[in-house]
Amino acid sequence: RPLPLSFAQQRLWFLDQLEPGSTEYNLPMRVRMGRDLDIVALRSALGALVARHEVLRTRLVTGADGVAYQVIDPPTEFPLPLVDLCAESDPLGAAARVVAADEATPFDLANGPLIRAMLLRVAADDHILALSLHHVVSDEWSTRIFQSELTRLYDAFRAGRAPDLPPLAVQYADFAVWQRQWLTGDVLDEQLAHWRGRLHGAPVLELPTDRPRPAVWSPAGARTRFTVPEQTVAALRALSREHGTTMFMTLLAAFDVLLGRYAGTDDVVVGTPVANRNRAETEDLI
Repeated sequence: RPLPLSFAQQRLWFLDQLEPGSTEYNLPMRVRMGRDLDIVALRSALGALVARHEVLRTRLVTGADGVAYQVIDPPTEFPLPLVDLCAESDPLGAAARVVAADEATPFDLANGPLIRAMLLRVAADDHILALSLHHVVSDEWSTRIFQSELTRLYDAFRAGRAPDLPPLAVQYADFAVWQRQWLTGDVLDEQLAHWRGRLHGAPVLELPTDRPRPAVWSPAGARTRFTVPEQTVAALRALSREHGTTMFMTLLAAFDVLLGRYAGTDDVVVGTPVANRNRAETEDLI
């Protein structure tokens, strides 16, 4: 039967339909490879990883009814082009430009693939594995799984032995089907009632920014990096331990207070991403 999208995939598919060619949900991943790289073993490891996790060879195809479905392609040899940048005057700078161009390349959700990789050689014994995935097939939690399993597979292929990863209990499509079956009826009504109650009358946060809010949303933005003093970090960790919170919860609370002070309100609504891994069966899934 046609495989439904998970609710997270459906949101991302809808956004892709709304803004085709957007790169908002491209997820870059960089792995610095050590000396004596075995490219054949690395290519085999990537292929085995994509074969192991069906979602990495999944496309979102719109049916005749206008509804998108998951289509899982069979495993094939994984392409890993080698880009030699050793002759460049600044190999690392050239690598950064190549990576930036790849990040700015959109994915085609219907035709795929939704993962791509290239190996950048910046010195005779120094390589960077540059990967890009679309958010419909991966998330931040998956990065740890991806890198851990890739290392184990690479080590196995390089040593000439069979990989020893345990088989996955379920695949992502299984989760999507279960989620669709679970979130119906009384469960759906309870969830909707809860959030409608929590968000009823939620104020719009009016911040005294230096520019008016644009009429049309734009992805233009910037990133600012800064360093927090060591003693401040220690104090934040102590505060978190005292109140039984994670560092994220502590910092988010401080951020909420700051927004409330700027906006002159005690009621602040802030959205945060969540891993959504509340089932043991999904812990090891990309």
